Parts: sequence; structure tokens; C-alpha cells
Amino acid sequence: MGAPAGLDLLLFVGGEPIDPNDPLQQVSASVFARFANTLLPAVAWSRSPSKVRPADPAATGPPWHLGRQEIFCVNQVLEVAEKLGRSVTVVDVNRAGEQQPLVDRWVGNEDILPILVRPDGERLEGSENFSSSILRKFIRADAA
Repeated sequence: MGAPAGLDLLLFVGGEPIDPNDPLQQVSASVFARFANTLLPAVAWSRSPSKVRPADPAATGPPWHLGRQEIFCVNQVLEVAEKLGRSVTVVDVNRAGEQQPLVDRWVGNEDILPILVRPDGERLEGSENFSSSILRKFIRADAA
């Protein structure tokens, strides 16, 4: 069971509302917004950061953020994918919008986020598996 046509790597993360009383959450949301140019729930990145496009521009609600560990994982995946010439679609499972069918297909109740899915359907799960070396090996494996 592979990824849907037209998609390369899928990265599922779990965001949460920003606590207005927590300055650390405000800072992490600001850093992520600067990096991704958006706080929208699902974003597709190509090799160029200038080609960021929101998956669901109509998404609204309270300000949203990713935790520090998930931001680290997103950054690691994007860095390795860029070096390998791959694109990544990042989907926040808690605000998936138009990407909800992807969440329904790839993320179960017992799964540990973040989850990276290759086009061949293989998965990498849990932040402990998101080091540069593991990611390079995982992403290259479906090209062999």
C-alpha cells in the first residue's frame, strides 16, 4: 500500500493550541511560522522554501504550534529530503483539513507521532528515529 499518486514523503505531526499564558509556546510558534511561512495545519514543502503552500487555506481557529521535539523532527526531515531531492508533505493530524483522508489512511490510534511515510508505504515512527543518519537511510531505501 503506497502513498497516493503525486505525493512523495508524508510527515504526520501533532500540533496543539497555543497556551496564551506560556511564553515558550509563543516563541516556538513564532519560530515555526518563520520557518514555514505559515501556521496553517498542513503544509507541503518542495525543495525550495519559497514553494511552501498551505494545504487548507480556510483553516481557522486558535493560534497553533508544534512542540519543540516535533519541530526538530520536521527540520531534520526537511533538511535530509532537500539534500536528496525529495519533497515532503507535512500534515498536522489535529488540524488536517483537506488532508484528513491521508490521516485516516496512515495514522492509527496506537501510532506514535511523528510518522514519516515513504511512497512505497514503509513508515518511520517516533521522534527517536528522526536523526539525520536514520532519515537518510530510510529515505534512500525506496530508491534502491
